[in-house]
Amino acid sequence: MNLTAPEHWLTLLVGGALAGALNTLAGGGSFLTVPLLIFVGVPAGIANGTNRIGVAAQSAAAVAGFGREGVRELTVALRFLPATLAGTLLGASLATRVPDEWFQFGFALLMLAFLPLLWRPSAQFERRTRTGASVQLSFAAMGFYGGVVQAGLGIPLLMALVAVAGLDLVRANAAKVAINTVQQSLALAVFAGSGQVWWIPGLALAAGSAVGGYVASRFGARRGERFLRPVVALAVLAMALRLLFVL
Repeated sequence: MNLTAPEHWLTLLVGGALAGALNTLAGGGSFLTVPLLIFVGVPAGIANGTNRIGVAAQSAAAVAGFGREGVRELTVALRFLPATLAGTLLGASLATRVPDEWFQFGFALLMLAFLPLLWRPSAQFERRTRTGASVQLSFAAMGFYGGVVQAGLGIPLLMALVAVAGLDLVRANAAKVAINTVQQSLALAVFAGSGQVWWIPGLALAAGSAVGGYVASRFGARRGERFLRPVVALAVLAMALRLLFVL
């Protein structure tokens, strides 16, 4: 690839900013950034690993942005991180044995069923986060899905944090990006160790992603659920339709 071309730098910076904002407010930004990496010349087999630089940077920047607005959910994130990672590892180990289509179809239906929960009254959200065994199992299942289908976990994690753990959308997004920071950093280390990362385009993408994640986190925290509901709903619907009719 030729990153001396100004248009390639601009593509990664702008695309990273847009994807970082989308990943922070809902999820699915990697559906934009992986094709962009391929477009500027990163081989398809390496684009997935290289993309993790941007996702990790965006997530860390979003944690800082939410923190600046007084929304800190690191403790909540740590409660669910082990189950999510365990499910991801198990799913990845079975990915070659189970057809992706089974999980894609079932999860698409689950996402469509999740949509009405976005409009339940705020008073119905829990004042205390639920963390029982059934809740942990739900996070393990979300991680398992991500390991099998090898798709980003932003939307599945957001679903679990809202529908199962009982968080509102602002708190759920803050916890989600904290979980993603650790998860994607670990994934990046694995990809880098196997030579599946191109650092120069990845860092260019990360610069844009970090800006997008930081700005979106502060904006989302200030605007609250009334703004986040339609954004998340559109992202969930788009991902569900993609799983049903494209993959």
